[in-house]
Amino acid sequence: MQTNQALPKDPVAFGPQRIGAPTPVTFGDANFLLCPSGVLMWPARNTLVVSDLHLEKGSYFARRGIPVSVLDSLDTLARLAAAIDHHKPERVISLGDSFHDRRAGERMARPDGDHLASLVESVDDWTWVTGNHDGELGGVFGGHVVHSLSECGILFAHEDEDVPCSQIIGHYHPKVRVPLKGRVAAGPCFAVGEKRLVMPAFGSYTGGLAIDDEAFIPVFGDGAVRVWMMYRAKLWRIK
Repeated sequence: MQTNQALPKDPVAFGPQRIGAPTPVTFGDANFLLCPSGVLMWPARNTLVVSDLHLEKGSYFARRGIPVSVLDSLDTLARLAAAIDHHKPERVISLGDSFHDRRAGERMARPDGDHLASLVESVDDWTWVTGNHDGELGGVFGGHVVHSLSECGILFAHEDEDVPCSQIIGHYHPKVRVPLKGRVAAGPCFAVGEKRLVMPAFGSYTGGLAIDDEAFIPVFGDGAVRVWMMYRAKLWRIK
């Protein structure tokens, strides 16, 4: 994929960062804002949407002898707190796989658990959509748990479903790679088709699936897909 924008040289660093200007998009019959932090804002409903936090992924692998840092939840929650503080939503929808597995809550450090509970309490309404990793674990920290949520003709779910309405989903962790002067710039991305908007994964340890992977063919079909890459606290329109 090519871009006509000059991208900066340095990669994105983990940790709370300045939140750049959002990009407005119309999807379904509603107007949304794609945010460089990796969240989606629905201004008409003052709702923040986030997906695939995968909290405690580090501790999951560390317990299996893989030498990784277990501070990913600390980092993910800090960035989520920064996004909530910046946008000040009345409601948060977490689109599934908020935890890496169903025992993640047992491993979470007490300060991280308290931080998460305080974030849930800080908004009027927090909805946990169940994912294929976490089930109903999110409800332990407050808020309420649903399989999916439908509003204004748009379905909010973790994975795409065989229904005709517009859908905002997570699950796929879309990423994009862009050739740039003999090297490659890469980052998570928002992918917006005619009927499905796929969120980037928000978690610090989440990998990604290339947006041109064949797994996306049944998600978007033959329709055009608009792609915005997250790179150095900005969004870059790729196609």
